[in-house]
Amino acid sequence: MEVLASQPYAGGSIERVTMKKDPVGTVIITSKGKFGAANKTVKVSLTATSELLRGFSVLPGSPVDKKITGNFDVYGNGAPVILNGSYDFKSGSIDIEAPVYASGTVAYKNAGIQEVHEKYPVPSFPAINLDWYKNEAQKAGHYYTGSKTFGSGRYDGIYFVEGDITISGTYTGRAVIVASGNISLPNGNKQLKAVSPPDDLLVLMAPASNSIIDINNGDVDALIIANYFAAKGNGRVNGNLLVKDFDTNGNIDIYCHPDWVAAVVTFLSGIKATEIISWGEGASIL
Repeated sequence: MEVLASQPYAGGSIERVTMKKDPVGTVIITSKGKFGAANKTVKVSLTATSELLRGFSVLPGSPVDKKITGNFDVYGNGAPVILNGSYDFKSGSIDIEAPVYASGTVAYKNAGIQEVHEKYPVPSFPAINLDWYKNEAQKAGHYYTGSKTFGSGRYDGIYFVEGDITISGTYTGRAVIVASGNISLPNGNKQLKAVSPPDDLLVLMAPASNSIIDINNGDVDALIIANYFAAKGNGRVNGNLLVKDFDTNGNIDIYCHPDWVAAVVTFLSGIKATEIISWGEGASIL
């Protein structure tokens, strides 16, 4: 896509700027210009974090070898599944109605997968500034220390808990709820439902190195950003996930909504928005 053409700049000219986005959120920007008799091309590759939250992204710090068992279904609704490593989907009942992009290999003899792209370069998990979320929550009076329980009600803005969170019920509003520890559903009420998503939508975030978001036997309407996601038993997520690792050795259905990210993008300011993957310049970089 051409975004700029034939513009004077610094005594020379920018002849053409193009932008291309690949399916895993990598954006390649190419700029070609002139200064006197010299021609110059600059090419930059970067990752847009919001793209990683459109579907189901599993991005550990280094590639892993992982076997998925149980009943595991993902409905991408146009968004991809992005995996850092090699994944074995041959056990259990697997149905992934989304394109899968993996940095390693994908074994899926008995699984139904829309399409597979192996040894594909995938982005890294983005840096998250927990201090930014803590400060914003303190400004709003939504900062808590110790374990905290959230129930049915309206949530707006940014909430931060120094500890573990238990959450359930029916909610309205748009908010991000961050835990320095774990997030789970309580025994006795395994539902977290939005009245009218995405007008009402929560982002649940537990990105610390030992943190877990656990929805065992739960039914959740939310976007999830986590170090580790667990959904043993019977579980359902109506929303998108960006995690470093996961355990779904039960019966889990994930229904992605790529358009929901736009509803909460203002709450993603504490996440590094872009990451430059490569930078090159010369007379003829193509």
